[in-house]
Amino acid sequence: MLILVINLDREKKRLQHMRKEFSAHGLAFQRVAAVDAARLSDETIAAYRKGKPNFYELGVGEVACFLSHRKCWEIAAESAENHTLVCEDDLFLGENAGEVLASGDWMPADGGIVKVEASRFKTLVGKVPVAEIADHGVFALHRDYAGAGAYIISRDCARELLALTETFCDPADQFLFNRTVPGWHGRPIYQLMPAVAIQEVFLKPASGQALGSALQGERRTKRRTGFDKLRREAARPFEQLGGVISGVVTGLFSDRRWVRVPFR
Repeated sequence: MLILVINLDREKKRLQHMRKEFSAHGLAFQRVAAVDAARLSDETIAAYRKGKPNFYELGVGEVACFLSHRKCWEIAAESAENHTLVCEDDLFLGENAGEVLASGDWMPADGGIVKVEASRFKTLVGKVPVAEIADHGVFALHRDYAGAGAYIISRDCARELLALTETFCDPADQFLFNRTVPGWHGRPIYQLMPAVAIQEVFLKPASGQALGSALQGERRTKRRTGFDKLRREAARPFEQLGGVISGVVTGLFSDRRWVRVPFR
């Protein structure tokens, strides 16, 4: 399997960290120079950032992030390898990472993407694994959760993504994994559990982070008024109760279950 790590030229510390992580598991990777938001012209940003955003207008850093992932898809689309692992440069690897990531022979035949990272958010997965590798199961992923820190993509899927993203208006992770966003979702998406990778932001509290976020301060979010905040807080208990009820019903009467993807 080809392994690509997205890394800004100025992020030497992150690159050193990734070399240490992968070498500890006997894995080698190819560095992909990330697109630097500081060097993007207004014309370049406007050429890609088109359409009506489903969330918010992309910040310059998020445009650069999307373009960096597209660079990886270009490499994956032309690779001799059938599968490519695309990584951001703030990952920590878990047990059996070397065995899991050495080859993509275990990838489901009908899948274009398998997420191999964990997150703090709950998501909806199938109850029964469709494949197994080194004590890790591969489960159908039925609900998005944020993050594009580590995922395996097939060569054919990479070609599809390139054709669909000559312009874009949403963050890369939302485009890839949020099924409410119009996009390429003709292929099943899978989740490896336990995950063998996790981004620093999900592994350590903010006070303990050493690598930080390259996008910090570059995200554009909607500002909430005092009334919006009050309404949101008032609705929170009802949303939580609805989530509990939905989770119980789903677990009892469907082939899916709500889980927080573990990292091991």
